[in-house]
Amino acid sequence: MVTNSDPGHHAHTNPSGRDSDMLDVNNDSNHPSSADMSRTTTPDGLDNRSSRTRPRVFPYTKYLPYETETADQRQQDVDEMIKHLYIAVGSGDFVPGAVHWTKEIRGWLSLKFDLSRQQRISLTKLYYELALAPGLEYTVAERFASMFMVLTKRRHYLKPIDDLVLDWRPLYQEIKVFVLPGEFATPNTFSSKRSIRTLTKICTFAQLFFDPKEIPAILDELLPFFSMSPSESAFVVLGLLNLFFPTHAPPPNQPELQPQHYLPTFFHLWSIINRSTFTDQRFLDMFSRLSRDCLTVEHVPFSEHGIYTAEQTSMVFTSILRLLEIPVGQASSPYHINIDLGAGLSALLERDPRKHPASRSIARWIIMSLSPACLDVKDGKSILHQLEGLIQGIETFFHPSNTGAWTKTLSQLVYYLADFFVMRWNREESGEYKMPADRRLTPELRKRFVMCLREVVFMNIYSKSGTAVNYALSTLQCLAFLEPNLILPGALQRIYPAMQGLVEVHRTTSSIRALQMLSRIIARTKGFRCHLTTLLGLALPGIDANDLDKTMNSLSFVQAVCYNIPLHDLTKSAQTDSDGEPMSGSTATAVEWITQQVDRFETEGSLIELDYENELTDEDEEIILRSSTAGFAEFLIAFLGRVFTLLQNLPDASRVKSGSPEENVVNTLPAAFAPLLAALSPELYDIALQQIAKFVTNHVVHQARDAMAFICNTLVKVSPKKALSRLLPDLISSIRTEIDENGAGSSRTSGSEILPRDRALVWNISLLSMCVVHVGSDVLDFQDELFDIAS
Repeated sequence: MVTNSDPGHHAHTNPSGRDSDMLDVNNDSNHPSSADMSRTTTPDGLDNRSSRTRPRVFPYTKYLPYETETADQRQQDVDEMIKHLYIAVGSGDFVPGAVHWTKEIRGWLSLKFDLSRQQRISLTKLYYELALAPGLEYTVAERFASMFMVLTKRRHYLKPIDDLVLDWRPLYQEIKVFVLPGEFATPNTFSSKRSIRTLTKICTFAQLFFDPKEIPAILDELLPFFSMSPSESAFVVLGLLNLFFPTHAPPPNQPELQPQHYLPTFFHLWSIINRSTFTDQRFLDMFSRLSRDCLTVEHVPFSEHGIYTAEQTSMVFTSILRLLEIPVGQASSPYHINIDLGAGLSALLERDPRKHPASRSIARWIIMSLSPACLDVKDGKSILHQLEGLIQGIETFFHPSNTGAWTKTLSQLVYYLADFFVMRWNREESGEYKMPADRRLTPELRKRFVMCLREVVFMNIYSKSGTAVNYALSTLQCLAFLEPNLILPGALQRIYPAMQGLVEVHRTTSSIRALQMLSRIIARTKGFRCHLTTLLGLALPGIDANDLDKTMNSLSFVQAVCYNIPLHDLTKSAQTDSDGEPMSGSTATAVEWITQQVDRFETEGSLIELDYENELTDEDEEIILRSSTAGFAEFLIAFLGRVFTLLQNLPDASRVKSGSPEENVVNTLPAAFAPLLAALSPELYDIALQQIAKFVTNHVVHQARDAMAFICNTLVKVSPKKALSRLLPDLISSIRTEIDENGAGSSRTSGSEILPRDRALVWNISLLSMCVVHVGSDVLDFQDELFDIAS
């Protein structure tokens, strides 16, 4: 039997002792819903009743189309579930009792409801003990372990150590059976039925809550097993250290637990086995988490090397270079294969390499060790200087012509570097990281970091590896977010020639994808947003039935732009400039300015930097922007023409394989049209309505009827009354004509093939059905005609 006891006492047999604190905390009827929490809430502003240290991004219950439970009702429901759960556990009714109520609580959480902090703490302790309780069936323990992981999955629900502390010993005893079997005279029959994979996953989640005061006890327990005779025990100890070692900062009154008190020991152990992939990955994983958790703690010493010394930092960068496995000379790998062959049972302690790649640990260690102190060092020995040296040394391996086994790892490393930097920057700016002032990232440090990665990312977006390109494009977006004036000029300098067909064809697709990733940043950055209309026009040739991949990327770019800007012709507004002169009604001003900028890109080269904040006045930018919007009508007509040509050249939908490029294009079309049509001004919407109505009336494209029906559906949603008045009379008239004059639908076939005589009828009925399905009460204006045609 297991109760919600103190985590230091495992598996007590006192089932009837349902903790009063668990049941009492459920009676708080004033518990705030997630929708009521301020978006600006920070961890320090939350009281003990709050459910999370970070408010939800989206208030789900507020926008549901039906009435939901009140906060009081939700709390009453979960109170009842927790009460029955404790009754089941107290009476030993694990199956079906405790399992059933676990499912109910998990279902309640999946509805985006939040437990109070005290409820989550108590349930986490309970499920941790249940998952490790001896005597439970394997499948039941797996369910409890899964629930424990759900409760601790996100760090913003519970503050490690402050809110919850877990005992590492019960979990260690379970894992020890698998990796140190010589310590047991007889096998543990219950533990041997457990899954080591589940136990290591539990450890991954529980490790956050291990008390740093237990560091001496953990080292006393594990280090005596370290031995190189045989080497298997050494690997096992390193694996166990990576799983169990607490990385949170110690209390300020215990200097003997400071990182530099035990780090020399770890680096000495590392030096003993220094040509092992296993060892390098384990230590980097542990050190990166240590850097992350000690970053915000003021009483932990911090320098230009983070919490490490210069010698330790050099050793880590040496291991990073080994892990990248870049060929040097005649050697194919810096590792000795025979060393890792001795890992033995320690392989059971390995984390999932897909979720915990080595490049992620490397990036986390570097970014969480950066501080403004790196900029003040003159001898080139800081973390930042060594990162710059590393990137400069491996720069040639990012070139598209230099592809190999290292390509994915390098692309992944650069992506995680940018991703962690953006995460840290945003959390510092929002106040989520309570950072000492001398450790906060600064604009100067941000600029140095972006310049360090800029050139290799620009090379990598044209890589021959699709995976590398995906990583590179995501990295480009992160860097542009950090420093748009450093990234966007270089991006446009490469993109304009590619879009104009002046370079290799394969670079055009990568350029369109880069534009898609950068569209939001371009749209909100002064000066660069003036390029958007021109870039939209240059993307139109990409909509081509002969190159469906490029077509899909072009449509995605149009979609991304329309999500960020409205398409309005601002030259038609009756406004004047600062001198009282009327604004220009043509694109001449914008075209002239864009031409000058493109020439400037070519002249200044790939390392060009622009600062439109100082180069352009607000009045000049407004004139250029207004002029550029005069081309929206021309773009819209050309875009629709390209799409209609594409639809006429698509194969029959019934013959298209699932997941094929043709199916992807058909699915992308409605997704692109929805934001496009919603972003149009009333005048431009009338143009789109007229063009689409003319096409559906004069053409029957049987193989594209579904795609065209969805386009009509998105058109009607924007302005139901106007669109129905334009489309329905023609569709109803065409249906009557096909039935009365052409005899369509007069005969039936047993197969799914549609007769050529019936195709026009099916075309019009498909469009009509999608026009009336999502328009609400406006369809009632045409009820007589619809009932008439239906009869």
